Amino acid sequence: MEEPVVLVYNTGGKLHVNPEALRLLQSVVDPLVVVAVAGTYRTGKSYLLNRLVGVKKGFSLGSTVQSHTKGIWVWCRPLPQRPGQRLLLLDTEGLGDAKKGDKDNDNYIFSLAILLSSIFIYNGRGNIDQKSMADLYFVTELSKRIQVRSQHNVSDSRDFVRFFPEFVLLIRDLSLELEVEGDEVSADDYLEHCLRLREGDEQNREYNNLRRGIRDHFPTRRCFAFPFPAQWKKPNDLQDMEDEDLDEEFVEELQRLHQYVHTHKKVKRVLGGHPVTGRRFAELTQTYVDMMADGALPCVERSVARLMEVENKAALDEALAFYTQKMSQFSHRGPEAFSKLLKDSHENFREALKIFMKYSMYEPSEKHIQELEEAMSSHYNSLMGKIEAESRERCEKYLSEAMGSIPENLASGHYLAAGGYQELDSVLSEAVKKYRAATKDEVRGSDVLSCFLEEKKPLLDQVQKADRKLTEETHGKKINKWL
Repeated sequence: MEEPVVLVYNTGGKLHVNPEALRLLQSVVDPLVVVAVAGTYRTGKSYLLNRLVGVKKGFSLGSTVQSHTKGIWVWCRPLPQRPGQRLLLLDTEGLGDAKKGDKDNDNYIFSLAILLSSIFIYNGRGNIDQKSMADLYFVTELSKRIQVRSQHNVSDSRDFVRFFPEFVLLIRDLSLELEVEGDEVSADDYLEHCLRLREGDEQNREYNNLRRGIRDHFPTRRCFAFPFPAQWKKPNDLQDMEDEDLDEEFVEELQRLHQYVHTHKKVKRVLGGHPVTGRRFAELTQTYVDMMADGALPCVERSVARLMEVENKAALDEALAFYTQKMSQFSHRGPEAFSKLLKDSHENFREALKIFMKYSMYEPSEKHIQELEEAMSSHYNSLMGKIEAESRERCEKYLSEAMGSIPENLASGHYLAAGGYQELDSVLSEAVKKYRAATKDEVRGSDVLSCFLEEKKPLLDQVQKADRKLTEETHGKKINKWL
């Protein structure tokens, strides 16, 4: 993708998927590292994503106090450090825009960001305190907003862990030192300290639920702490600033985050461990959005079942396309054409099966293998029938040319005379010799000739009998003459 495009948007209170974005994604065959950034509006998410791909302008930055990004935008970029993989960035609509006032939309967007990403970055501002932790309220709602299994009320945090992304907390505009009990600590240690459960009053118990939600759903966590980027600037001014004009520690933390994202082996995978390619990502997005539009909870198990159906059908088509393309190169001539055809069919079937196994999802059932076998067998039989029909047509033409007037003379009784059989045998032998020379590479050469001779056998026998009888009569008359 040359530039970001809208992936998901909200119209009439329902989410929709941009078909053009799906078309672009479906052409991406590499596994994806999917990085989604969410957070309250006007916290610089778009600027952060642009810096992750090393550009100043990509995702659009707003300059007002209102949320600028609407829905979810997507941008697919290369990963030079990891050939064979691509980086997919998701820029989500800012949460909590009072003017927008649509909490359901916020929940939809946040749920999609979780479901679709392999690295989920929450972009917060200021120190980690009770208030900033409260901004992560939606974590406690995950089990109510996302369904892992197709059966209701059977999911727990262990189910979520199987497919949830890694959680990265970004602390923006940090004004305090990262210290725990007077000792300087890393951003990761600071986050873990803030997620410790606390004893105390009702308020602590409420926040413990949030901390427990983050710990249970996101066992792999990272934290990056950014000071103010520079003296206060508007976001659209920030994107125009050079690194030497920014705070040194801010630039260093950007570099650490960039290194983490670009070298981290966190490819997006679905239940079962299969990597998500562009085509699979497009299918998952459409399925989840359709569920939400229908008023249902997005269900991971059902979406993967749908993905498996689509992918296995695509793998089946790809394997069959390989088989048919290879078989189309087969030479149709030669007396051993059918045996060669069978040999080629077996070899190409094995290769086609490897292709199917490579691109299919999970352990393909006997049903899938049987479908592939039946499809290739049908194509083989069709090809064999075509070879046979074309050969028969050519042989009948060669036969007609070689036989010349023989069939007509047989039908008219031309050979029903003394010595007629010898004449017929001579011209027929010459015609058969000519025909066999013309059809030596035809698979139906012998069959067409045999059918012709079998069809004419009564006439041939009649000529032979008539010749014998007339010859005997002529011989008898000669003897009587000399008596």
